[in-house]
Amino acid sequence: LAGAAVQRIDGNRVVDEVRCSGDGAFLLGGVPPGRCSLRALADGLAPGQRGDLEATTEDGRPVDVGALVLWPATPYRGRVRSGDQAIAGARVRVHPDLQTVGPTVPLVREATTDADGWFFVPDAPPPPVLVQALAEGHVRKEAQRVERADVDLELELVAAATVTGQVVDAVDGTPLAHAYVHLIEPAPEPRTAGATLPDFARLPGDRVDADGRFVRIRRQQSWAVAVVADGHVGTVFGPFDD
Repeated sequence: LAGAAVQRIDGNRVVDEVRCSGDGAFLLGGVPPGRCSLRALADGLAPGQRGDLEATTEDGRPVDVGALVLWPATPYRGRVRSGDQAIAGARVRVHPDLQTVGPTVPLVREATTDADGWFFVPDAPPPPVLVQALAEGHVRKEAQRVERADVDLELELVAAATVTGQVVDAVDGTPLAHAYVHLIEPAPEPRTAGATLPDFARLPGDRVDADGRFVRIRRQQSWAVAVVADGHVGTVFGPFDD
C-alpha cells in the first residue's frame, strides 16, 4: 500500500506519522524505549491497529513489526428503533470480530443516528462484525452479530425505566451544576439519625447537566439516590418503591 499512513499512538493521541514508500515499507524514527502501538490508514480500507509492540532491541537495530494488514472498508446502513418509534441520536458501534482477524485489529467504527433513526458507517471491516446500538434512556443490549453488509440493519432497543430530577440549592432554588447523583440499587434501609452518606466515586457519568438535571436508568423496583455537591450537605433520598 504505497502512500498509506502509519501512526504511532499514545492512548488515542497521535504522536508521530509517516507515509509508506512504493513497496509499502515504512520507518518510524525516534521511538522511545518500551511498548508502543501503531495505527495504519489507507483510502478505501478500514483502519487497523497493532498494540503492545516492543520498540527496542538489545543491539539498537530497527524493530521489524511485520505486515500491518488492512481489510477492505465495508459500509453498513440501518435504523435504530424502540417499537414503532425511531431513536434519534443513538450511537451505533461496529466492532471487529476478534476471532476472524489477525494481529492487525480493525478499529471500532461509530456513527450517530439521524432524526429518523438511520445510521451509516462507511469504513468498517467486512463481515462478520458485531454491531451495537446505545441510546440514553434505553436498556443496553449485547452487540448483535452481522453476517451481511448488503442489507439494512434493524436494531431494536427497549425503553428503560428512568429516574429524573434536578439538584437545587435548598435556600434559593439555584440549580447546582457541580452536583453528582448516584443511583443506588437496591435501595438501602431507611436512614436513621446520624447515618452517613454511602461512599461512591464521583464519576463523569454521575455528573448532572448544566441546569442541575439528571436522568438515571433504573433496573430494580427499590431504589434511592445519593447526591453530593461542593459546599452542600451530601444527602440520600429514598428509599423509593417504583
